[in-house]
Parts: sequence; structure tokens; C-alpha cells
Amino acid sequence: FAQVWQWQRAADAYRQASQRAPADLDVWRGLAMAEASAGRPGEALAAAQAGLAAQPRDADCLRVQALAAKHLGASDEDVEAARAAALHWRTADEAPSARARCSRDIAGCAQRRNPVPQVSLP
Repeated sequence: FAQVWQWQRAADAYRQASQRAPADLDVWRGLAMAEASAGRPGEALAAAQAGLAAQPRDADCLRVQALAAKHLGASDEDVEAARAAALHWRTADEAPSARARCSRDIAGCAQRRNPVPQVSLP
């Protein structure tokens, strides 16, 4: 549902998944983004903070937390702290093009990024 911008339905599905897999960061991240996109900053903040409990440096959860805090009227100080954390831990803007250059220019680069690498031993 999230891939076709059906945010309410996506949030419902992620919420159900969060009950079955409460330690899954991907579920909390998806729920936080779906709730934010559906215009529910309170629910988005709660989901983002649940995700941050699992991975305190998750860029997507930090971004949702900062945006939700602002929409909920948090103090300027708290909003700025959340924003600074989100900016600090975000993925570098150049990361996708750097990975593409690595795959294109360096033999074995793409294979080494594989989450289940294959290594030939002598």
C-alpha cells in the first residue's frame, strides 16, 4: 500500500505487523512514515520512537521524529535537537552515485556489498 501511496491502508498493515514483529525496525520505520504521510503526527512520532528504541541512529525514524515534533508543537529547542540528529545520521546525498561508480569502476565492488557475499577460497 505504501508503494501506491495508500497511507491509511499502509499504516493499518504496518500496525498489524508491529504487533506480530515488535522488534522489527523495518516495520516501525514503515509505520512511522505511513502515519506521517497519512497526516497523523502523534502516531508517527510514537512509531518513530519505537523504531529508534531498536536503532537509535535510523535516519528515517529520526526524520519522522523531527517532523512530527514540529507538527505537534514541541519546543523550538526540542525540534532543533531532533532536526540536528536527523541531519547528522541521514544517508549522504552522494551515496547512491558513489555505489554506482564503485560497481562500474571497481571489480568485485557490487559483489562485496551483497548482504550474503560469496567468497571463493583457495
